[in-house]
Amino acid sequence: MRTAWLRWHHAAVLVDGHMDTFYKELEEGRSWFSPQPKWHIDFARLRKSGTDLQICAIYTPPKFEGADATVWAARMINRIYEAEKTAPKQIRIIRRRADLDLPRGVTGLLISIEGGLPLDGKLDMLDYFYNTGVRAMGLTHNPRNLLADGASVKRARGLTSFGKAVVKRMNALRMVLDVAHLHLAGFRDAIRIARGPIVTSHTGLCRFLDRPRNITDWQMKKIAGTGGVIAIDYLTEHLTGGPEPASVKDVVDNIEAVAEYVGVEHVALGSDFDGYNSVTKGLEDVTGVPNITKELVRRGWGERDVKRVLGGNYMRVLKAVLA
Repeated sequence: MRTAWLRWHHAAVLVDGHMDTFYKELEEGRSWFSPQPKWHIDFARLRKSGTDLQICAIYTPPKFEGADATVWAARMINRIYEAEKTAPKQIRIIRRRADLDLPRGVTGLLISIEGGLPLDGKLDMLDYFYNTGVRAMGLTHNPRNLLADGASVKRARGLTSFGKAVVKRMNALRMVLDVAHLHLAGFRDAIRIARGPIVTSHTGLCRFLDRPRNITDWQMKKIAGTGGVIAIDYLTEHLTGGPEPASVKDVVDNIEAVAEYVGVEHVALGSDFDGYNSVTKGLEDVTGVPNITKELVRRGWGERDVKRVLGGNYMRVLKAVLA
């Protein structure tokens, strides 16, 4: 069994739907090319994990508003470009569908805005960010913004008129719509307006832990109905709620639940590494990701389905959406 799961893991195309490491870079003034033992990810460990494509969140804290939010996001995007410039033979920023065919030894980075604060309420700023290489976006983080209400809002409304315009423009630009952190009220509008597959890039399931940040069975069905994916994250706060740390087995419980309910072709990985501080047993950092493969194989999963979960499903969505 050991030989099989290791072979399958390293033969798979591995995609992680969400990490916040470049937020750490900008906030702390450090580089992921140096060892960062207090982070979940640095570049050497990412490569060791077998990750082929990493989706990089551009998170803007709510303390930034207006043009300040735009500048913060632009600075973080610049960090990703600096990474590509530093290691051009090892890193490729994904700008188009053809870029997804990664040469051996090259790690792809896809830029995704997490929450629409950097747009500053201006639709043409979406085009600006697209032109800087952004290919995916989530409309909100947990609070309310000019597009919609996030998961933590008590009396939530649907998408604002600006939020609806943004989704329509994302459709036209062929950007991936991410509904992670979006309140159910806004989700209903987004699912109606969106064209093509959508994703929730890092989530848990309400059937295991019923809290606003996780998604319901109804949402699973709607996302699957678009041809999209539900990417399971590794947070104790989304998997079990504590007080004891969650484990790889809890992550795989969520993966199996999605596969059984809406089909194995609609489940993926979305770690949220470097976006949280809690510990998950077996996934203490990115080098633990092979433990997910090991646990899937232990439960009797076959090679084809393991490879779908590890990255095949996410790659299918990206190839369907990107121009």
